Amino acid sequence: GEMECLDSGVSGAEVVRLIPSLLADGDSRLEAATTIVRRLQAALDDAPTSRSILRLLCANCSGEPFLVDLLLELVQFYDAPVHIINLMSVAAASSSEDDIHKVLEVYKELVLQDRTLLVPVIGSVSELNLSKHQKLSFMGLVTEALSVVHDSDVPTVVQALLHLTDRTNAKRIISGIRQEASRIPMAIATLLVDPMASAIRCRPECAKAYWNDLKARHNLVPMDVLVIATLLQNISTRQSASRAFVAIAEHDPSSIACICETITSPQAGPSVFSIFRLVLHSTISSSILPGLPQQSRSCSETLMAWLQPLALSIFRHSDAMRQPLINALLSLCSFRTAGAERGPLAAAAAVHCLAADHGEEMRTMAHVLFQFLAQHAVTCPA
Repeated sequence: GEMECLDSGVSGAEVVRLIPSLLADGDSRLEAATTIVRRLQAALDDAPTSRSILRLLCANCSGEPFLVDLLLELVQFYDAPVHIINLMSVAAASSSEDDIHKVLEVYKELVLQDRTLLVPVIGSVSELNLSKHQKLSFMGLVTEALSVVHDSDVPTVVQALLHLTDRTNAKRIISGIRQEASRIPMAIATLLVDPMASAIRCRPECAKAYWNDLKARHNLVPMDVLVIATLLQNISTRQSASRAFVAIAEHDPSSIACICETITSPQAGPSVFSIFRLVLHSTISSSILPGLPQQSRSCSETLMAWLQPLALSIFRHSDAMRQPLINALLSLCSFRTAGAERGPLAAAAAVHCLAADHGEEMRTMAHVLFQFLAQHAVTCPA
């Protein structure tokens, strides 16, 4: 019958066609799955067909207690087991702690035998439902990997580290990730932003560790700028992000260099404009915008000084953000309320900065701003 065909010289394409029907019957599913694994061990098919067979096996046997054992048997047989490792989290989705333990033990052996499997193994571990003890047992391997893997593999390791983070190790992990982010290229650092921002939004221990580390060491790196920009767009994290950013302005005014470098990078997305909006709004009294923290005089002066280079950087490097920039400056220029004179003056200084820059298009845009300022009786600095 169909089962015997799996052991014979039938083509891989035919096997792929037969697998769903072979695995449909729960009573014979174990026998069929075992036969399929034996075929894979015999290497009767090319690599793409073998991967298709494996995916179908996992899809049709997901949740079956025997699936993890079969894959563990297979992964130790293959010379290049990466695609099996990549499917292990699917196979082990509802596995017991004992089954997960078996997976981890095999993974440790694989890494000892072949260090090139380190990143695939770490990626798989980050998707497994580990117990607290299992997280602890694998922490050393993942932490060590952060400093030795290729830059392009850092995002995978960071994902795993964040998965392993709990209240007891969050401080060490978050600090390590920020240190690593300071040395990798901008293109790689941007890949850390979403997992880091997600961890801060969803997990209190990560949020506390991140804000505390940022407060303790105001050494802003591009990843931080993009994380803060992302969190400023989320209502649940906006206030914490704005407080952290204002604290950086107060303690390290030189951070503007990193901010400008980041927002003008080709990898930076439109979320960075939220940084500019925060600086813009921070020039207005905090009593008018209650979501913003109280600022010292030196901090307010720093933020107003930051407005010019930020505006100029955005104007020079992002066509898409020019109009929002102009609109934001116009809005602040026209702002009139008691105690908020700083806003229009800071915006006027930014306009002056734009006008002084080279380029006919910029001078034309700045002229529009000057006309608006004149209508609202705001005088640009000489």
